[in-house]
Amino acid sequence: TWVCAAAKDNGGNLGFSSPAEFKIDTAQPATTATPSGTLGLGGWYISNVIVTLVCSDADSGCSQTKYCTDTSNGCDPATGTVYSGAFTMSTEGMIYVRYRSTDVAGNSETTKSLQLKIDKTAPTISDNYAYDGTWVNSNQIVTLNPQDSASGISSVKSCEGSGCTPATTIASPYQLSYTTETDKIARYQAWDAAGNPSAIGQYNVKIDKTAPSIGIISNPPQTGAWMNVQST
Repeated sequence: TWVCAAAKDNGGNLGFSSPAEFKIDTAQPATTATPSGTLGLGGWYISNVIVTLVCSDADSGCSQTKYCTDTSNGCDPATGTVYSGAFTMSTEGMIYVRYRSTDVAGNSETTKSLQLKIDKTAPTISDNYAYDGTWVNSNQIVTLNPQDSASGISSVKSCEGSGCTPATTIASPYQLSYTTETDKIARYQAWDAAGNPSAIGQYNVKIDKTAPSIGIISNPPQTGAWMNVQST
C-alpha cells in the first residue's frame, strides 16, 4: 500500500511528501505435507516414506519451514530441523512429523502434524510341537506363536497336506488339536496388520493309539489237543 501526505501552513503554502510504501501481512503461511511410499493395509506403509513439505504465503512469502519427528506427537518444530528438501522416514512403527513455517513478515503458522505408520518387516511364526515326525500314542495340542513388533498380528492361517497353502483362519491362542489317528503335514502362516506375510512353517503329526494284535500259528496245526511232537 502506497501513502502520500499533504500539509498546508497558515500562509497557505501546500506541501506534499514523497510516496511511502507500507507492506502489511498479518496472515499465517500454510504448509502442506505429502508422504510417498508403498502402502500396505490399514494405512500402513511397507516401505520407507519420503515426505515433502510445501509452504505457501500470498503476501510477504515464505521465509523458513522447520520440522521434527517423534513417537508421541509432542516435539516442537522450532527446535527441529530446517527443511531443505524431501526427507526419508525409515523407522518402523507409528511416527509423527510435526512442522510449521514462518513468512517474511514474521508470522508463524500453527504447528501441524503428519502421522506415519511404517512396517517393512514380515512377522515371524513358530510352533511348540516336540514330536515332529515322531509317532505318538496320545492326543496332541500344538500352539503357534506369531510375533510382529510394528503393526501387530492380524491373522494366522493353517492347512493340512504337503505343499498346501494356509487358508483356514485360527483364532487366538492359535492352537491346533489332534484327537484321531493320523499321519499328516500341518502348515501355517501369519500376516501382520500391514499385510506382510510370514514364511510358511510346518510340522508332521503322527498319532497311533491302537495296540498291535498278535496271533499264534502252530505247525502242525493243532488247537486244544495233546501232541507228542514239537510245535513250531
